[in-house]
Amino acid sequence: MEEENAEERVVGKYHVQYILGDGYGVHHATGCYGGVNAQGDVIANFFSEQHAIPGETIIRVGEDGKTFDEGNEADKVGEAMRFVSCAVALRPSVARAVARWLNKSADMAEGNVAGNGEKEE
Repeated sequence: MEEENAEERVVGKYHVQYILGDGYGVHHATGCYGGVNAQGDVIANFFSEQHAIPGETIIRVGEDGKTFDEGNEADKVGEAMRFVSCAVALRPSVARAVARWLNKSADMAEGNVAGNGEKEE
């Protein structure tokens, strides 16, 4: 209902084209860190976390010539590495709008709302 009323208030429309830049790509993110910069923008650094890659591994070979064990120094250390794939700087109003959109999209992905944004009963 509210969207119908919003349509009545429209005073113009814009046609928007999306052009993918040369560096466009889909990045998997397991987390994000950041904060507010000196200009007041919200900075979000998206990363993908995984076990640290070892500097070397030792492969043990049995008398029959088959590999039976691969020693991994990273497993013993318990370290992780975070690959930062991209960062975004957002004005606070844009950050809030993105947060609302992300929350709505997450609800849809989890089946909490229908594709139209209405809560499912």
